[in-house]
Amino acid sequence: MRVTQSLPILTALLVACFAGSALAQAGSSAGRLYDPNTETTVKGTVEKVTEIGDEGWTSTHLTLRANGQTYDVRVGPTAYVSENGVTFSTGEQIEVIGSKLKLGDVDTVVAREITGNGQTLTLRNAQGFPFWAGAGTFGRGHGRGRCGGCGGCGGCGGCGGCGGSRGSGCSGCGCGQS
Repeated sequence: MRVTQSLPILTALLVACFAGSALAQAGSSAGRLYDPNTETTVKGTVEKVTEIGDEGWTSTHLTLRANGQTYDVRVGPTAYVSENGVTFSTGEQIEVIGSKLKLGDVDTVVAREITGNGQTLTLRNAQGFPFWAGAGTFGRGHGRGRCGGCGGCGGCGGCGGCGGSRGSGCSGCGCGQS
């Protein structure tokens, strides 16, 4: 008698678990801004270095002038950049490999790799997942961050997955957590 009564409850719980898992997986890939199919190389001059965020966690952005066009280059967490011994300066010539897209009216490149002054900073793997979120074994800063699920960006714009809106979730690193 007890088994018969608990069967509908058990079935409902299993359906809820599978549906939640499917939605998390769909959300984690649908919201990613990095698209390997739009990967490009842009060479230009850094016009401005900006740190966007709040206390304790910021994301580095570069304003890059290349071929008469201005780009917002989304680098990644400032701490990750610093831990890898890299700094950016106004007037510096750099080469950025990344996913090119338009966010509103802004030409944007979500950086995968940046080379300048004899240094190369690799930020993401070939599929666009950030190394600071644990997507590989490159460099220091691996696996550190604010995302509750994987240690990724926490939705602050560092990985490019949330469009810079804090609290919107960490779809950019692929974990689907916020």
